[in-house]
Amino acid sequence: MPDWVSTFGAKSDRTVVLLHPAGWTRHAWTPHAERLADRYCVVTIDLPGHGVHPAPEFSMERAVADVDRVLDSFGTAALVGHSLGGYVAIRAAAGDPERVDGLLLAGAAYNWYWRSPVGLALSVAQRLQSSLFEGLSHFPRLARRFKHVPDDETQLPPPHEDTHPYWTGFVSAIRDITFRQSWQDVEAYGGPTLIIHGDTELLAGQAGALAARAKANLRWIEGDHYAPMDDAETFTAEVARFLDDVYAVQMEASASENRSHRVRDLLRVGG
Repeated sequence: MPDWVSTFGAKSDRTVVLLHPAGWTRHAWTPHAERLADRYCVVTIDLPGHGVHPAPEFSMERAVADVDRVLDSFGTAALVGHSLGGYVAIRAAAGDPERVDGLLLAGAAYNWYWRSPVGLALSVAQRLQSSLFEGLSHFPRLARRFKHVPDDETQLPPPHEDTHPYWTGFVSAIRDITFRQSWQDVEAYGGPTLIIHGDTELLAGQAGALAARAKANLRWIEGDHYAPMDDAETFTAEVARFLDDVYAVQMEASASENRSHRVRDLLRVGG
């Protein structure tokens, strides 16, 4: 695998792919991956324009192609995405639902579609915000006040990695996802889906609306938009519960199918 992909755990275990928020890198998931690696093969990737990914800016098409590349190597997987990573997970799951065992979306329930009044307003606001942040990026001291960085040093890239600037990835990502539809893609996936939303996050009603529309489960966690990153222990517990439920159902379905095959075989022999 390329240097912008990291793996934890045994490849023989069920696979979960963790997709990071805008401006961050695959290392944001280190404490989460370490907690999951005893039961799952955990894959983290730098999205385009982030970390050490070769692409200079974010592109949804490239991001989905990268997820597909991981699935080519590991087979089926559950996708877990926070914020930007959630929208990448949505698009990847809708494009190839047979290879996605489950979909967990954290802070990625907003409807950006321009034909929706809320989506249009959100997208315009985000485009304006991205222009503001692009300007601020030229004034590092001022920009640092608006940059959300983890307190846990293990979530930061190691010093030897020559990573893309935070604002380059953040701004290009925000501009790419605005005005895109995502709710229809969640419906198109149709597999096991869990939406997690911070209880103090803005526009909480969007999470409930998407959950109802896509027949997804919804769970609230304490905190704001970055709670899944800042409280790795709590969020990982939610991820583990979701994965355990998804794969328990799959194992039962597989066992039931095997029993049916055995019954049919016995009936053929008896006949």
